[in-house]
Amino acid sequence: MTAPPVDSFDGIVGTQRSIPFICVDTNSNPVTTLALSDFTINPSLPSGWPPLIYGANTIVFQRNAVACSDVLTLQNNSDGTYILKYTPSATGADYIGIFIDSLGAASIGLPLVDQATITTGGTPEAENIAYLDQNYPTSDAMLVTIPNPTAYTIFAYNYSDWSLGRTDTLYALGSSSVNSDGTWANQIPVVTPGTYTVVAVSINASIQPSTVVISTGLYA
Repeated sequence: MTAPPVDSFDGIVGTQRSIPFICVDTNSNPVTTLALSDFTINPSLPSGWPPLIYGANTIVFQRNAVACSDVLTLQNNSDGTYILKYTPSATGADYIGIFIDSLGAASIGLPLVDQATITTGGTPEAENIAYLDQNYPTSDAMLVTIPNPTAYTIFAYNYSDWSLGRTDTLYALGSSSVNSDGTWANQIPVVTPGTYTVVAVSINASIQPSTVVISTGLYA
């Protein structure tokens, strides 16, 4: 499995990042009981890395190819969807690999690997970046009004990818979980000017993606 593309503005020091994933068992039933304590974080890597072949629940969290100590939290949505979260404490190239019972007890949804370049941010004018959230470009313009909003995750895509059917989260430029009031948990930085598609994604009882297009437009 290949890693998602690395975007130059995937993360900002001091701004929370969210990495959503799906876990189902071998019968495609949602696994709803995972907790962060079920994972070994940054173990000593054996020969034959990655640990995908060892069957252990493992999270590899690195910055600049060195184990990262930023605090991880795991949000369990009780439907087989999860969101791994952390707030970067420094700039660098971040790598997160999530490996779950690969010997057959469970399988993992995308992304399996998340890579991001963490910057210091700055003003959108200085870096030609728009910081997308529920208030971009105007107040509540992208507020999530779908019932049970916390079951959804926001993803932003280049419209050029989305329009060609590249809807896998591997192509997403960034993501955010959703609060109970429909606001986004974090901003998604994108380079401007550019045309992007913003969607909210959840899963139904059949573990099939449920996608709602929030916005498609030119952000300048």
